Amino acid sequence: MGAATTVGLAGCIGGDNRDGEFPSDNIRHIIPYGEGGGSDTYARGILPQVGEELGVDVQLENIPGAESIQGITEAYYAEPDGYTHVGHTLPTAGIAWLLNQTNDDLSQLKGICQYGQTPYVIFANPDEEIEGMEDLADRYEDGDLTQFGGSLGAANHVAMIQLREEGDVPWEDWIVYDGSGPTVQAAASGEIPVGTATDSSAAGAVEEGNIDIVGVLTSDGSSVFPDTSTTEDAGWTNVDEFGAIMRTASCAPDTPDDRVQTLADAYEAAINSDEVQEWSEETGNEVLFNGPDETNAAIESAFSIDEQVDLGQLQ
Repeated sequence: MGAATTVGLAGCIGGDNRDGEFPSDNIRHIIPYGEGGGSDTYARGILPQVGEELGVDVQLENIPGAESIQGITEAYYAEPDGYTHVGHTLPTAGIAWLLNQTNDDLSQLKGICQYGQTPYVIFANPDEEIEGMEDLADRYEDGDLTQFGGSLGAANHVAMIQLREEGDVPWEDWIVYDGSGPTVQAAASGEIPVGTATDSSAAGAVEEGNIDIVGVLTSDGSSVFPDTSTTEDAGWTNVDEFGAIMRTASCAPDTPDDRVQTLADAYEAAINSDEVQEWSEETGNEVLFNGPDETNAAIESAFSIDEQVDLGQLQ
């Protein structure tokens, strides 16, 4: 069951009058992860302003499951009228679907835009007292640590397999959680010693002292944790291709192009607004804008990633 919240507050438009100018009714935005994760954080930071730009309210609905595929499938089968779309991540969505392909060809999703880029970070339970990336690697090398937590089939899972194969972090057991929020909670509670998730989802727990930040999985670093060492700083294998995710909005395949463009224009205006720019600066959550054409190309690439990655290692 999804948890729904209405944001936007641009003046609720009652009824279901969808035959006239678009949009003439509220917009439904599906978050395919639980509350508290990075996708949830971005939606609550950006979608209210998207609603303001469209002149309607936006209903946020969390539909977690199957590493985002449950919520994405909900949007895929929605009425193709532009009133329902999903905020997912790439390449994670493509990897997750390729690992558990259904009869639903999710590669045919219609891209609206890309609105943010988020690096993955490594964090640990404070009781482990891990002092940086070199110490982390030594703990796994010595066998003091064996478990590592994260999502199954997400981009950071691919990154960590690559780091294991290169001998940088020789973890043994991958403990699976459904998204960044649950992974952060598991590390904070001591259920796992170390995990990886998006920097935006880890920020609150780090600030509260519930987890320690260890490193960033991209050489570009993290704007949320600007002083944290990167894979490049540690001399580890470059995993930039999978060390960050692109936050993407998509809708049902047959949605009319003009409605997709209307939504894309609202996202672009929202992202360039003072409100969202200030939110981005205050939180460190990076925002950007790529339109429908670039987004569709990214979807096509993500859903064919099995041509370059051995997905059997992720199962």
